[in-house]
Amino acid sequence: MEAVFGAVYLDRGIDAARQVIEGLFRPRIEAYVRGEGDRDYKTSLQELAAQDLGRLPEYRVEERGPDHEKEFTATVYLAGRELGRGTGRSKKEAEQGAAREAHGRLASEGGE
Repeated sequence: MEAVFGAVYLDRGIDAARQVIEGLFRPRIEAYVRGEGDRDYKTSLQELAAQDLGRLPEYRVEERGPDHEKEFTATVYLAGRELGRGTGRSKKEAEQGAAREAHGRLASEGGE
């Protein structure tokens, strides 16, 4: 990708390179700002919590169901306070859901 951007820049100049880059990435950036897309809420929550509270989130995950149909439920706590829950077919999916809920709650309380 970088090579393509470099080739456009060398061949057509900075304005053409800017147009190509913005054309590819602007929709994703705007979706990210709106809270859509593949946002990594675990990382965002960790950064928000460390910055605002000086603490790190703690995840507790429960699983149920047979091996071929596991369902995971994650609960995220911050300073002993439950901030979010999420469910999913994997631990990662459940933790992301819990982090998303917690991030939204902290943000609405005056965080990010």
